Amino acid sequence: MSAQPFCPHFSQNQCRSCQWLEMPYAEQLEAKKAHLIQQLNGLNLEKLEWQPPYTSALQHFRNKAKMVVSGSVERPILGILRDPDDPQSAVDLSDCFLYPPHFGEIFTELKRFIGRAGLVPYNIAKRKGELKYILLTESQSNGTLMLRFVLRSSVKLPLIERELPQLLARLPKIKVVSLNIQPKHAAILEGEEEIFLTEQKQLAENFNQIPLFIRPQGFFQTNPKVAEALYGTAQQ
Repeated sequence: MSAQPFCPHFSQNQCRSCQWLEMPYAEQLEAKKAHLIQQLNGLNLEKLEWQPPYTSALQHFRNKAKMVVSGSVERPILGILRDPDDPQSAVDLSDCFLYPPHFGEIFTELKRFIGRAGLVPYNIAKRKGELKYILLTESQSNGTLMLRFVLRSSVKLPLIERELPQLLARLPKIKVVSLNIQPKHAAILEGEEEIFLTEQKQLAENFNQIPLFIRPQGFFQTNPKVAEALYGTAQQ
């Protein structure tokens, strides 16, 4: 296997989240195997039969996006802050190769929604603004989506409710929408309060014919194909 696809954000040193991007995937797997063998040092491995590792797709495999919201209400940026204390260090990752291609179209609609609802991005330096994060999750089994807005307070709730029907009409795959209230000036992704704006409160998922459910504030694997294989191995 070759290296991961070319990423302009990585090559320009804007985002280094995929730290092994320059190493071919086959070499990554060999390194992981060598590390595993080292961790098992001292055990009798002579009778072990090493199975080939389950490989992942190299792009578009994540089912969840966690986007820091920065910029302005007129021109929001969805991505990361290279320096958490500097709003000017924002990098837009709407085109990140980790996400399914259609996520980019959804992010474009969400940027328009931010403007219509007046969701001022939270400015860390000034401690002003409302919208901190956008969390988008997709079910691989049926393609439905869960959209969560992480806000400093619920003050924008009336405007969000006013604009939400138009957003859902344009993005009908979104079935769960909620506001998560995180009032603290701290590097905390979520708060305790969750306000649902849809009747549906969870996404249905299915791994190996076993029904599962994705809920707000719950853990779920972000690489569903690999997770399904992992759970399948455990079943055996």
